[in-house]
Amino acid sequence: MNLQQYVSVIFTASVLGAVCAALAGSTFEPYIRYLAALACILLIVHPFRSFSFALPEEESMQTEGAVSADNLQTLAGELAETEICRAIGEMLLAQTGITACDIRIDMEWTEREAVITAVYLTVGHEADAASAEAWAEGTYGVPCEVTWKGETA
Repeated sequence: MNLQQYVSVIFTASVLGAVCAALAGSTFEPYIRYLAALACILLIVHPFRSFSFALPEEESMQTEGAVSADNLQTLAGELAETEICRAIGEMLLAQTGITACDIRIDMEWTEREAVITAVYLTVGHEADAASAEAWAEGTYGVPCEVTWKGETA
């Protein structure tokens, strides 16, 4: 019920109450006034019946809309990992001509930087696996695991 409908209902109820009071005469006048007053009270209270008076907890008010430091660090780590994997794929293609189907890395975070501890490559051909493994271990100096999918040599 919008405000215009609400006001028109209150106006209609008051007019009907006045008409009923005028028609009733003196014998039923107190009862009609009582019923009209009840109807007006119900109409006035109607918009507030769905209003919630419950106050939010202090904890939820503080965290609502706020991003915690852990969430920011996790998001930054995921973005960094995605960018590093993309860069590894581009370097592998540029330096060896091998296209990686999938690249994953393990990283450890220090206070100021991310350190790659392992590289996992998936290449399309078995013949490219040894070259890709040698390139990754030589470039990054970390253990590298290369798998292939598709054709075998």
